Amino acid sequence: MKHIFIKAAAVLTCAFLLGHSMPVYAADVPLIELKSGEINEEDSQATISCAIARASGVTSGKIRIKYEGEKMKLESANAGEGLSGAMCEINDCLSGNKKEGEIVVAFAAASPLKDNGSLVDMTFRLGSEVKAQTVLEVTASVEELAADGQDVTPEVKQLSVEVGKADQGQATPTPGTNDGDKSDGGDKDNGGSGKNAGGTQKDRHGNTSKTGGTKTGDKTNVAVPAAAAGIALIAVTGLLVWRKRRCR
Repeated sequence: MKHIFIKAAAVLTCAFLLGHSMPVYAADVPLIELKSGEINEEDSQATISCAIARASGVTSGKIRIKYEGEKMKLESANAGEGLSGAMCEINDCLSGNKKEGEIVVAFAAASPLKDNGSLVDMTFRLGSEVKAQTVLEVTASVEELAADGQDVTPEVKQLSVEVGKADQGQATPTPGTNDGDKSDGGDKDNGGSGKNAGGTQKDRHGNTSKTGGTKTGDKTNVAVPAAAAGIALIAVTGLLVWRKRRCR
């Protein structure tokens, strides 16, 4: 019975260690990600990049990129800064090797790529049918990727971006429509209309500000603080007299 418990404990320990080691491995594999900035319906072009992250040890690869050719027309596809110093071949519709909607990128480097960088930068012309809420999708499939002399299976993030509405800009306020722009002929103190007493105040520029009932200057009622001070003085004096009599 003792041996059975020992074997069971060993199996559970191995399963525990294996389960906790897998996420670490997943976090270390290279990441291939398609990226794009914001796209609005008034834009005639869109720039999309295929980037790599966690590329430590990666020296070569082959990636097939697909996009919706009826919505997007390829205008240029160039090697990104992440492939600086590496050999790169791009086959697409511009070179005549592929149909519209497909790009194949193959690269090889004598030394490992830097950890993060763009592999290929693409510019597309958007079709007239691309309106607000149109969803543009671009996918990447990694057919080959080698790191430290071994084939690796990377994590891949595809691109799906919704086209936004045209920027209408902010409306410009009409001069003279704000409360602060209205002037009633200058400041009026309490001897005039009385608008400044406990409500709002207007400066010489016609700007209105709330006073919140705050009283300052010659309008401050000093009777209440003076009465409070007098009561406090009487109380202190009475306390001193009482203590003096008690000590006799």
